[in-house]
Amino acid sequence: MSISVSKRDTVSELAAVLSSALVPHPVFWTELMYFNYMDGRNCNWNGGHDVVGTNTPDTVFGFAEGTCRPGFDTYFCVQNPGDAQADVDLNYMRGGGAGLVKQSIVVAAHSRSTIRANDALGIGNDASHDFSTLVSCTNNLKIIAERSIYFNYMGGYDYCWTGGSDVIGDDYAPKNFYFAEGTCRPGFDTYFCIMNDSHTAAANVTLTYMKGDGMTASDHVVVPPYSRSTVVPSDTLGTGNDVAHDFSTAISSDQCIIAERPMYFNYVGDQNCNWNGGHDVVGSEIKAQAFAFAEGTCRPGFETYFCIQNPNDTVATVALLYQEGTGHQVNQNITVPANSRYTVRASSILGVGNDTAHDFSTLVYCTNGQKIIAERPMYFNYSGGHNYNWTGGSDVVGAPGTVTVQNGQGLRGALFQVGPLAGTYRLQR
Repeated sequence: MSISVSKRDTVSELAAVLSSALVPHPVFWTELMYFNYMDGRNCNWNGGHDVVGTNTPDTVFGFAEGTCRPGFDTYFCVQNPGDAQADVDLNYMRGGGAGLVKQSIVVAAHSRSTIRANDALGIGNDASHDFSTLVSCTNNLKIIAERSIYFNYMGGYDYCWTGGSDVIGDDYAPKNFYFAEGTCRPGFDTYFCIMNDSHTAAANVTLTYMKGDGMTASDHVVVPPYSRSTVVPSDTLGTGNDVAHDFSTAISSDQCIIAERPMYFNYVGDQNCNWNGGHDVVGSEIKAQAFAFAEGTCRPGFETYFCIQNPNDTVATVALLYQEGTGHQVNQNITVPANSRYTVRASSILGVGNDTAHDFSTLVYCTNGQKIIAERPMYFNYSGGHNYNWTGGSDVVGAPGTVTVQNGQGLRGALFQVGPLAGTYRLQR
């Protein structure tokens, strides 16, 4: 199936159409949430998160990240779209050799259940309260599992960076992951969480950092069987306010793994914003010619970036096609050096304005035959029409696919073909 690249709309405009059977092509959904998380304790942890929806329910989903340390509340949301009750197990693989904790729940037909991991695992400031999770349906019905985390991140310095992150679990466990975004600039703390899906063998994992200055560095970690480990890139790369401390990452393993990259920050930008929060993504299992993003905005109080990773030994020429809410399209062309990463700030091309012309979707694709990875981090001070001042950030990996150009029209004639969306290594239960 293909879609003709044209414009971007919001759910309020598309709800009636998308709920009908009249949509002739795939539609890309991004769910945005902004919040002031209270949890009955007056936490006032404000922020926002963003996730690309899935159209492939499955019997099992894996999550590399999760924590019950003080200042973190981890939840799992399990959707059962089927006609029968779903019996679901959550296997928490704790860090520090603490072993496995199992929790069983029942999700009614056409329903959703919410699990707070802290209720099962307690709270503690040690590695045994960091965990990966396997969510599986034991009666073989197809479900969807999502993990939301709300936090007041201290970072060892009483930062008080509040916010939240959200991901849909991965139903495949490959041996390679790619992350286009990552930084060790001041005001950013980046981590990698790695889950080993093997029940019997340790995973030997190598992380290769592809820096903005064209240089590379690496880390190595051994993850015990059916367990999780955490890597801190700044331990290897240090901290500095330059492109040498922006990086993409390629992760390879001799066992099947799942990898996530949580980041916490106080985003200053060029206007001393002090927008603190955090975001998290599951890495891309594949390189692709193109990535599509439903969300993006250059309204006041928002900064949208694109991080493009070139893990190849050859330079990548990359085009960005911005599809504005008005139907107008804007083109941008960049060059990404070999084994490197490049950052694009959308407002430098589109300007800033409080109208639908400054809401956009984006197609990022390589024009010289290379395969790349693209992410879209956003930072914000969300007012919501009520002067909320909820600050934070979100980040997603785009939907992968391929692009063809029609009739000599250049980017404006681009057609996006979905997939492949996943690898071939199924998660173990």
